[in-house]
Amino acid sequence: KRISAIVETAYQSPELNVNFMAKKMNMSRTSFYRKFMSVMDISPKDFITKYRINKSIELIKSGNNNFGEISYLSGFGSQSNYTVLFKKVTGVTPSQYKNSL
Repeated sequence: KRISAIVETAYQSPELNVNFMAKKMNMSRTSFYRKFMSVMDISPKDFITKYRINKSIELIKSGNNNFGEISYLSGFGSQSNYTVLFKKVTGVTPSQYKNSL
C-alpha cells in the first residue's frame, strides 16, 4: 500500500526511480530492491513503467490529449521513450492502441 501511494503521488515526476522509492521507504537501495522483488516478483523499475503506461492508457481513453502531452503527464522523459516502452508493455504503439478503441 505504501509503495502504491508513493508511486501515485510521484509518477509524473522524472525523479521517481528505485533510489527515490528506497529513500521514501527509509531503506537502502539494495535492501529495498531485494524486498520489492521478493514481494512483488517484478523489478521496481518495471513496476513504475507499467504504472505510468496504465496512467497513459487512461489518458488515451479520455481522448483529450495528444501523445506528447500524454507522455509528459505520465512521467516519461520523452515521447520517443514513451512510445518504445508503451510498445514493449502492451505490444502495440500508442497510436495503434488509440485506433483500436
